[in-house]
Amino acid sequence: MSKVKFGITLPNRGPVVGLFTPQEVVQIAVAADEMYPAIDSVWVGDSILAKPRFECNTMLAVVADRTKNVKLGPACFASFPLRPPVVTALEWASIDLLSNGRTIWPVCLGGNPKSGGSFLTEYQAFGIDPAARIGRLEEGIEILKLLWTEDDVSFQGKHFSFENVTLEPKPACKPRPPIWLVATPTRDKEPKLVKRMMQRVARHADGWMTTRISPEDFTFGLEQLHELAHQEGKDPEAIEPCLYYNVLVNSDREAAYTEAKQFLDSYYMTDFSREEIELWVALGSAQQCAETINRFIEAGARTLTIRFPSKQQEEQLNIFVEEILPSFG
Repeated sequence: MSKVKFGITLPNRGPVVGLFTPQEVVQIAVAADEMYPAIDSVWVGDSILAKPRFECNTMLAVVADRTKNVKLGPACFASFPLRPPVVTALEWASIDLLSNGRTIWPVCLGGNPKSGGSFLTEYQAFGIDPAARIGRLEEGIEILKLLWTEDDVSFQGKHFSFENVTLEPKPACKPRPPIWLVATPTRDKEPKLVKRMMQRVARHADGWMTTRISPEDFTFGLEQLHELAHQEGKDPEAIEPCLYYNVLVNSDREAAYTEAKQFLDSYYMTDFSREEIELWVALGSAQQCAETINRFIEAGARTLTIRFPSKQQEEQLNIFVEEILPSFG
């Protein structure tokens, strides 16, 4: 089995809801970079209006300048269906060059009402029909792949069309930065829906990111992905499976639950149930958290990006690296 890689997700919504300053968020990335290779990557959340935060690409450009080792990416790029793909292609190529080719680009549809925020208001502000999200995402991915690798590109689609476009500069990462897609396949969802979402990953992506999922459903999704990748003529093992997860260490597990809930409720301006918190957060002692994380590794996760639902970000990062990561070699 490939060595499991761990990253951290920055709370770039924190400055908007009064949890951190922007400088404190960047400092978390710097601290993580100093822990490389134990911490392999740094990720930044994305939303424009639905869940206000420091803009993803702007934050990552700063982090690219302040770090030297870790890979960088959005977790995930939820606003992509709203953005002009040609502009996004240039922005990301610039970040990739600033980081000397250290980027990964996970993209998702956004629009999950359980995550808080008003996605309908966001789409209305951009004058875009939410029903067009999938088409805009799929066409946009194809456009980025072309613009990052070719010159004199022409594209004719339902949502985007242009002729003889050459993007400069192109990314440093060759042939292009990896593109991951987000999907959350669970066994209680309609089988046709699961097949469509995982087929999208198999067809368009180099990696699969998921979140708010049980280890059993992670295995279920990975099995679906491997089968569909075979059908697409792709090597299933070449598609990186990634879990976006939360960890909060406290020897008093109930206290850890209370802190995580307070943080996440504030962060997303919603009221998460205990079931939702337990699904999304490893809670308790370092040993308990390691055991919870290991269930996902046994389920097939090869990259885990971790957020700490706590105001004590660097303290939790240090505990994670010193007391949890040694469990995984």
